[in-house]
Amino acid sequence: MTRMHQSCCCWWSATLFAGLLLGMLLPGCSPSSEPGDKEKSKQAKKAAEPQQPQPAATPEAKQPELKPEATAKPEATPEPPAKPEVKAEPPAKPESQPEAKAEPPAKAEAKPEAKPDAKTEAPAKPEAKTEGAAAGSEGMPAPPKVSSFAPADDLVYQMDKYIALMEKGTADEASYKEDLAEGVVSQTGSTMVLLAVALGLSDQDNKYKANAGAMAAACQKLAVAADYAATKQAVAGVVAAAKGEGKGTVELKWSRLADLPALMKQVPKINNNQLRPSLRKLDARAKDAGASSATLAVIAQGAMANVAETVKPKESQQWFAFCTEMREAAAAVNASARVKNAKAVSEAMDRLQESCDHCHAIFKEEKKK
Repeated sequence: MTRMHQSCCCWWSATLFAGLLLGMLLPGCSPSSEPGDKEKSKQAKKAAEPQQPQPAATPEAKQPELKPEATAKPEATPEPPAKPEVKAEPPAKPESQPEAKAEPPAKAEAKPEAKPDAKTEAPAKPEAKTEGAAAGSEGMPAPPKVSSFAPADDLVYQMDKYIALMEKGTADEASYKEDLAEGVVSQTGSTMVLLAVALGLSDQDNKYKANAGAMAAACQKLAVAADYAATKQAVAGVVAAAKGEGKGTVELKWSRLADLPALMKQVPKINNNQLRPSLRKLDARAKDAGASSATLAVIAQGAMANVAETVKPKESQQWFAFCTEMREAAAAVNASARVKNAKAVSEAMDRLQESCDHCHAIFKEEKKK
C-alpha cells in the first residue's frame, strides 16, 4: 500500500512537472499564461535582477537598455558628415589661390599700359623740337664756332660798309630816296641784326664784340623803320650802339631775331651785286669777296631759327639741312677767296648755287596767279 501510494505520488509529481514544463514551452496553450501575467513576470524579473550584485553587470550589457546607447552611436556616426564640412573648407583655398594668381595678370596689364604711355611721350618730343625751332632757341643743330664759317675781321668789314651806307642814305631826304630805295632799309637792317649777333658770339676778338647786344637791338629798330625820319633816328641809334653808347640789348644766341622774307631777298643781292663782281677781280677785291661770302654764311646760320616763317614749317629737319648746306658752301667760298684760289672759289660757288636750288625746290613759295 505504501509502495502503491508512493508510486502514485511520483506519477502525480511527474505529471505536474511535465504540465508545468509544457506550459512554459507552450505559453499560448497554458491557461495561466495571460498577458497580464507575462508583464508581471517581466516586472518581477526586472525587479529581481538589480538585487544580484555580480550577475547584474553582465545582464546590463546584454539588456536592451544598452541598445539605445548602441543606437546613440548611429547618432554619433552622422558626425562624420561634419568632417566633410571641415574638408569642404579646402575648396575655399583653391578659390583664394586663383584670386591670388589672378593678381599677376593685373600686373601684366599695368605694364603694357605703362609702355604705351612711355611710347606716347616719344612723339611729343618732335613737336617740342618744332616749336623750339620756331622760337629759335631749341631744336636746331648745335652751331660750330663762328670763326669756322665767318672770320670776325670779314664781319667787321661788312658791318662798317652797311653803317656807312645807312649814314649816307639818311644824310637828307633826297639821299634817302636815291640811295635807300624800297626794301633796302628792311633787308639791310635785318642782315645787320645777324651780323651783330655773330660778332658778339664770335670766338675771335673784334671791336664790336662788347657792344654787339646793343647793336643788334638798334638794328632791329632800323629794320622796321618805314620812313625817312624813323630811318634817320634808327641809324643814329646803330652808330651810338657801335660806339658803346647803346642802352637796349638783345640776347646773343641764334634765335628768331630777323625777318626771313627780308633775309631771303637780301641773299641774291649779296650774291649777284657784291660777291660775283668781286670774284671776277679776285686779286684786287679778295677782301670784298671774303666779307660777302661770310655774310651769306651768317644769314644761313641765323635763318635756321625762322623755320616757322617758311611755307612748310613742319619740315624743320630739311630746313636745317639746307641752311647747313648753304652755310658750309659759303664758308668754302670765303676760305678760297681769302687765299685767292680762283679754282677752289669756282667749285665752292657751284656748291653754293646747288644749296639754293635744293632749298627752293621744297621751300620756295609758289607765286599766286
